[in-house]
Amino acid sequence: MTATDVDAAAVDIIPDFHRQIKAKLLKLGMTSQLIRETTLAPNEFLSKAGYPKRGTQDSATVAWNLATGLLYKTQAEPPWNRRMRPGVCYVGLVFKLLRNHPDNHTCCAAQMFLSEGDDVVFHGANGQWS
Repeated sequence: MTATDVDAAAVDIIPDFHRQIKAKLLKLGMTSQLIRETTLAPNEFLSKAGYPKRGTQDSATVAWNLATGLLYKTQAEPPWNRRMRPGVCYVGLVFKLLRNHPDNHTCCAAQMFLSEGDDVVFHGANGQWS
């Protein structure tokens, strides 16, 4: 299988451009933070009715998320590794209501950390909020 075949297979498996570019950069040993223009300036991209095309969080929350993401991504050792007990597995769960989804769906994700420093992220499918 050639590199082109591998790239083509990745496109079939991961249709989301955001995830594709992050995966390719990680293979090169590079971290990244992709930000949409509509996140930084939501009032510059309006619908015909005059509303922002995308819903965004308030400016303080956007700034906090960007700052903490960059902090974690630029550290040689993740901050959570400093206080982990040997032989312990830590799992963080996130549930998020997708307010703009027509069926009021939610998505879930989990990140698991081992005391050895290994981690893995699980991203679940969207489903009904109950």
